Amino acid sequence: MGPDLYQELKQRLGFYGTEETEEEEDKTAAVVKKQLEETFAFSSYLAANVQRGMKDSIELHAGTWITISILFAVLAMMCRLLRVSILGVMPVFVCLALLIVLLMVLLTRSRHRAISRHSQKWLERIERNPAPRRSVSGRSIDVGASEDPTHAYDSYDYAADAPANTLSATLQGRGKYSFEKFINRFLQIFLPL
Repeated sequence: MGPDLYQELKQRLGFYGTEETEEEEDKTAAVVKKQLEETFAFSSYLAANVQRGMKDSIELHAGTWITISILFAVLAMMCRLLRVSILGVMPVFVCLALLIVLLMVLLTRSRHRAISRHSQKWLERIERNPAPRRSVSGRSIDVGASEDPTHAYDSYDYAADAPANTLSATLQGRGKYSFEKFINRFLQIFLPL
């Protein structure tokens, strides 16, 4: 962290003393470090994201349990009444699981291309109408846009990119019912078999 940035951070945290002894400087540095660890705990941030991300893939929802129960009941009936062995049905489930994994790969590639296209649109808009940047000292560096950086992109219509209805949002992967959720449920159901 550079000296200018450190001084600016100290001022934002409420330390305004310009002339400090070495002992006061060490104390201030310890307080700043403590504030950063408490306020911006990166480990807590990572732990919360991992927990949130893994929770959906580990916990089996009621719909998943019902589907697994029905599937096992159907398999038990087929084994009992139709004399179909589990080994005879296994290739069907393996093919279904591989099909789901292939579908997941294709959807991931599709999403990657969509994100790239969307990012490219944003980069083109920024190149056409650049916003002023701020230097470390807080002075604005004008690069040809309005003086106020908060209003630099107010003319952009964010609703133009939004899906028109729930079905189109779902097909774009932005809706409440995304394909990834359904595919994850199918993988939870069929891969343990």
